[in-house]
Amino acid sequence: MRDPHIAADEISYEGSEIRKWIDAGKHNSPMKNESLTHDVLIRNTALRRAIEDWQKQQLQLQLQQASSSGAGDDDRSH
Repeated sequence: MRDPHIAADEISYEGSEIRKWIDAGKHNSPMKNESLTHDVLIRNTALRRAIEDWQKQQLQLQLQQASSSGAGDDDRSH
């Protein structure tokens, strides 16, 4: 998920996907199958920040793992 939005059912969805759902004339929640009382979508900035933080942490872990495995290779070559 890159751009989470909260729909009337109080669930976060990928913004572009829930917009397509609503624009296709679907007025029920994709998750709860209850009627959506309105089509206003609210950007979920807290979830977006959490996703971005998690992505940064994952990248840092990958870089650390890559540098750790590379350091061991240098020691064995001597």
